[in-house]
Amino acid sequence: MRVLKAAENYVTLILEDRQLFGHITMQQILSQLLADDFIQTHKSFIVSIKDIEYVNTNSIGIKNMEIPIGKTFKTALKDKLRKKK
Repeated sequence: MRVLKAAENYVTLILEDRQLFGHITMQQILSQLLADDFIQTHKSFIVSIKDIEYVNTNSIGIKNMEIPIGKTFKTALKDKLRKKK
């Protein structure tokens, strides 16, 4: 999984070669993912840390996608990326 995008209780898993849709909440997904490999960047997005190509002030880039970074997630994202180096 590269990116997970949520809208209410539905999610879209964006994989390398396809997209999958499901009925599950962000909290349910977060509880099942490995904390070292994924991070929530916005209330509607969870991303694979290894697939992050660049980080801007308010967004990250993953394979031609611009993913927003929410204000409440900026510090945790910076800390996690710093630890991964």
